[in-house]
Amino acid sequence: MAETPAVETPSAEAPVAAAEPAGHVGDGLATVTALTWAWGANTVLDFDTALDTLDFGWFAADSFTLSEVNGSTVIAIPSNQQTYTLTDVSLAELQLSNITAKDAGALAEWTAALEAAHAAAGTEAGEDLPAHYDLV
Repeated sequence: MAETPAVETPSAEAPVAAAEPAGHVGDGLATVTALTWAWGANTVLDFDTALDTLDFGWFAADSFTLSEVNGSTVIAIPSNQQTYTLTDVSLAELQLSNITAKDAGALAEWTAALEAAHAAAGTEAGEDLPAHYDLV
């Protein structure tokens, strides 16, 4: 299975430079990565936890799984033999503000996974539902 680049859309925000970056630092641009159906693709993302967002669109909770492998978050879409890997970004480094989804079940799946990861790491999830909770 070949690794494919993510469908990434940089936002209009200017790059942010910080002396002490919070979370994993990607390319310094706020990027929205739309998860799509791409049979057999294994996409690797240089994800910036302070700026980037994963857009799950209408993916339902039963369409994907979340795990952490060797310190990297892995989002698998088993029925499509597909993965997205957030290199060197643990689940405990993510916040709900890094996720958008139109399916309430997908947001509930992320909420539970992040709460468990933060509890295991001894940190706080830090957020309730994200401001962009856009259930339609």
